Amino acid sequence: MLLKVLVFAHPKGIRSSRKIDRVLERDVVFGYLASNHQPDFRTICDVRPDHREEFQLLFVEIRRLCRQAGMAQMGEGAIDGRPVQGDAALDQ
Repeated sequence: MLLKVLVFAHPKGIRSSRKIDRVLERDVVFGYLASNHQPDFRTICDVRPDHREEFQLLFVEIRRLCRQAGMAQMGEGAIDGRPVQGDAALDQ
């Protein structure tokens, strides 16, 4: 459930655990993705370091699928705050 919320929040620029916590209270779409559960910001924050590698692989895969479907332009992106060229090889 938190994975869906994090994947949806990231491209919207909502990366802070506290902001995600607030959005879960107010936004219907986030509430739907969270199945109306209300994890607090500490839980959201604790999930990220425990699953960092899996999240990184998933974000790269989602980005690749969006590019193939024509849903995204490849410009600059960032993984863990480090800017990378969007047209770089996926294994770099």
